[in-house]
Amino acid sequence: MSNKKYIYNYDIEQCNQLFKLNVKPIGCGINKKTNSVYHVFYPNAYYFGMLDKLLQQDNT
Repeated sequence: MSNKKYIYNYDIEQCNQLFKLNVKPIGCGINKKTNSVYHVFYPNAYYFGMLDKLLQQDNT
């Protein structure tokens, strides 16, 4: 079993904004129970920095 951690982001609009900020996903998928689409990211400093930037823009 892998000991790596991943982030599953179900917010497609937020993912699209992250893509525009050059945040690269490592995968995507569909939740078998809810049929919701998600993107998978590594939880690194760049991801969190860009996510914080997006959240600050939403609050203004």
